Amino acid sequence: MIDSLRAMAIFARVAEAGSFRGAAKLLGVSASVVSHHVSSLEEQLGTPLFYRSTRKVTLTEKGKLLLSPATEMIAAAQTGFAHFVENADAPVGKLNVSLPAVLTSHTILDHLAAFSITHPAIALSLRFTDVREGLIQSGLDLAIRMGQIQGSSLFQRELTTEPRYLVAARDYVRSRDRLVHPVDLKDWDFVHFTPRLSPLVARHVDGASATLAGRVAISVDNSLAMHRLTLAGVGFAALPRAMVKAELQTGALVHLLPDWRLASLPITAVWPGNSTRNSLTTRLIDFLDDRLTESDASDG
Repeated sequence: MIDSLRAMAIFARVAEAGSFRGAAKLLGVSASVVSHHVSSLEEQLGTPLFYRSTRKVTLTEKGKLLLSPATEMIAAAQTGFAHFVENADAPVGKLNVSLPAVLTSHTILDHLAAFSITHPAIALSLRFTDVREGLIQSGLDLAIRMGQIQGSSLFQRELTTEPRYLVAARDYVRSRDRLVHPVDLKDWDFVHFTPRLSPLVARHVDGASATLAGRVAISVDNSLAMHRLTLAGVGFAALPRAMVKAELQTGALVHLLPDWRLASLPITAVWPGNSTRNSLTTRLIDFLDDRLTESDASDG
């Protein structure tokens, strides 16, 4: 019976990850072990549970029928474990968290430090990257993402928003013609952030809108590099307020067209569906949500 329950749990992880290799990485075992347990379960039930291809697997009709009770079984076990963790003297465990590089200059880092101090038995592993990694494939418990999230089946909670400013280095601005309207940017150099797929649109305080476009001087896939290149005078860029606040105060960067405003970027927590309400993951999300809500209130 124990072997069957173990095989059902592994089967559910394969369905979640979409591949034996992905499930193996999630479970911390070899792909051959995962394949063995799924094959044993299929033999025991007398029916195939997956259609297999070289890169991924998809559920058969019988597999779809089994997935619901298998998922419920895992959720019940996680709830019981989480209840124990919740009522223990101190929560213990490890959380792997991914964040965009730009948040190294955001107050969220202070809140993560506060969480670590408040819960010293929870080990945080923080990965800063502007590449949106797959949570399950990368072994992540939580991702903090900036910008719009489309078509995700993962759990999501918006924590706060971050304003963006159009900026350029002081010396670069002095070298250009006077900037009056967004259309004037067509002759300016632009530092392009390659993960951004949609065009930059600004809205004037009177309600008018305009698309911002310049000559792409350089494209970069990392926000920290984008910030550094803008400071170096390569051209103008759209950067989060937290990243440019200090340079705007010193005058190293200039806020361009302040009456034309870019849409703020949502900062969203994203996590897998196998996380229960009382897990370490949701404990961290609740902590950040509370702290960032307080920060937003004090800013307002």
